[in-house]
Amino acid sequence: MIWDTIIAGGGHNGLVTAAYLARAGRNVLVLERREMVGGCSVTEEIWPGYRVSTGAYLSSLLQEKLVRELELVRFGYHVEPKDPPFFSPLPDGRHLFMWQDPARTHSEMAK
Repeated sequence: MIWDTIIAGGGHNGLVTAAYLARAGRNVLVLERREMVGGCSVTEEIWPGYRVSTGAYLSSLLQEKLVRELELVRFGYHVEPKDPPFFSPLPDGRHLFMWQDPARTHSEMAK
């Protein structure tokens, strides 16, 4: 087969690019050095019995337009919103949570 495009790297950016090119009728080859594709969007068993989304916070940055156009939900795509989405430990032992609920975040910051 003759390829119109060869993409080096099967991370989320390469896969999105390949999907759009394939939808446009191009013959696309995606090459990935790892045993799985997805880049920072994968969930891996880092320690026996523990599956971790190694960079999943980036998945939430995926544009809704891409999710819709590529019908990703049909293929199992789902982002579980984190609450709190942000946590910061402070040097003095205190901490700061930023919650989905603005009132809760304001209360946290007032501490």
